[in-house]
Amino acid sequence: MSTQTDTDSGTGGSGGSTAGTALETVRNSFALKMALAGVAFILVGYVINTGVVPAILAIWGAALVVIGIGAFLFVRLSRRGTQG
Repeated sequence: MSTQTDTDSGTGGSGGSTAGTALETVRNSFALKMALAGVAFILVGYVINTGVVPAILAIWGAALVVIGIGAFLFVRLSRRGTQG
């Protein structure tokens, strides 16, 4: 018989650090990984800063950030259900 002993309920209890739980959230969420990839695209475009490629990277990066954060919020709020 298996008993789940996970104490991280996501309610911000006194146990655990905020940075640790935030990093776990990013590691476990494909949508947030996609948003971080978008930030990386934007940064690479900023570093290149010459020609058309940086503009394309910035547009793709911004789209990935918006889609990633939007998908994460959609999933998070849909799991919440009627809890208020």
